[in-house]
Amino acid sequence: MPALSRSKDYNFLGNIAEARQLQKDRFAVWLSKQVDQEDAEISFGEIPMNRLSSDIVWFPLSSTVSGLWQVSLKDLTVNLVRQGLCKKQACHVAFDTGVELGDRVFNIEKYEYVQKSSEGCFVTPFLERYVTIYDRVFLRMGLAFALHKAEPTGESTQDAAQRLMGRQALGKLE
Repeated sequence: MPALSRSKDYNFLGNIAEARQLQKDRFAVWLSKQVDQEDAEISFGEIPMNRLSSDIVWFPLSSTVSGLWQVSLKDLTVNLVRQGLCKKQACHVAFDTGVELGDRVFNIEKYEYVQKSSEGCFVTPFLERYVTIYDRVFLRMGLAFALHKAEPTGESTQDAAQRLMGRQALGKLE
């Protein structure tokens, strides 16, 4: 986003888009898991359809003033139960955990969020579970369930996508 760039010279995506080097003025991020045995990927200009295992859900940016890719957050859920954090004032989100956007709930498993290693505990980002697409023309953000070589639960990627993306939150929004 231009607002975060120190100057036009530091806006990499804006510069290559302005030079007409992209098919479309957007980029997508797919983060690999250890099971994939390959590097993460950022795609400029096109959506890497081979990395998606669901339809893309698009959300308009809630503001462009800050230069962040932010969207409105309806509420945060824990075990599909709404927490009511956005009742009194609008919330905005940076993707890193289960969030409810619009009428959709995007979940991650608890074993994906915090993992232990010999070096200690670390947080695995929400972005590893979902491909994120940043569209500069339409000022929107897209999410799709990421395709990985295997699911830790042993289920198919399609079943995992349905289970983690298709569930409704519990409780009422007031």
